[in-house]
Amino acid sequence: MAFLAISALAVAGVAKANPIKPTLATDLEPTQYTATADTAVYEAQATAPTSSFRKHYKKGRAFDRSITIWMENTDYDKAEADPSLAWLAERGITLENYFGVTHPSEPNYVASHGGDNFGMDNDAFNRVAGNVSTITDLLEDKHISWGSYQEDMPYTGFEGFSWANQETRANDYNESYSISNRVFSILLGGAVPKHLEGSKDDKYYNHYSELSTVEANWNLHTLGRWDVGANVFDLVACETGDIYRPNLAATAENATIFYNSSFAGPFNEDFQAAPYPPPNLDIKSPKTHRTVLPAIKKQWKGHTEGTYYHDGVDIPDGQHPPHGYAVNDVSKD
Repeated sequence: MAFLAISALAVAGVAKANPIKPTLATDLEPTQYTATADTAVYEAQATAPTSSFRKHYKKGRAFDRSITIWMENTDYDKAEADPSLAWLAERGITLENYFGVTHPSEPNYVASHGGDNFGMDNDAFNRVAGNVSTITDLLEDKHISWGSYQEDMPYTGFEGFSWANQETRANDYNESYSISNRVFSILLGGAVPKHLEGSKDDKYYNHYSELSTVEANWNLHTLGRWDVGANVFDLVACETGDIYRPNLAATAENATIFYNSSFAGPFNEDFQAAPYPPPNLDIKSPKTHRTVLPAIKKQWKGHTEGTYYHDGVDIPDGQHPPHGYAVNDVSKD
């Protein structure tokens, strides 16, 4: 069994193909486990359910299980110089041009699951609308189990705004708008062949590449958002036939787009609000022709006016927004 892990500079997520359709605790109230008061948290610890699945799995084209680990929070050069991460890099493939899609942290998490950050420019207590699909829907459509493992959370299923260090009450935070939002990232695991251990991949990727890579590996449908055109990791694309497109505006020595701010959307607090953008129901992954999930097409049929998604790799940011959206000049902050 081969697995692929991407370590990106805390959340770890895992997906594994499972021929047994999971039974999830879907009858819980969506806000049942959001209380953050100490007494409420300790009471919930005794009753919060934990779901687990059988260990059967379905082989993927390049790997059988996928694990994503995000570690916060520092700049690329500092992460690259860390001895522990350097040790890991010797055992995997370093992605030299892997980018986040905005600042601060939370909208990047949302983007890596939903195919867009939906204008989010904050780390607030946000809830995405129920008609907006995520990678979860794509995995469950093919009966692939998934899980989220969050470090230092008080119990399984905790969804509160925060659970700060109980001794120091600290919560690390860091952001910068004057440099490219490049993230030190490493591909690890049995899916990495021996001859590529310690190698570097200078192709352009971003958080949406995590989505497109999982979609390609198990031949999933797409979300009809920025996942469709995102470059698949080369290690996997060699097996799936996905093509690579560069984004020199982001990777060139004199880059012109930094991907460190958001444009208007339903979660934008400091700049400008806008409705949820509808998915593009007609786009397909280049060459491999993966299509939008049928359930998404049914949900959004007749409501696609104003979509800005396409099948290219050149995605917008706050300073380079889609046509008709105002520029978010973060230099004024």
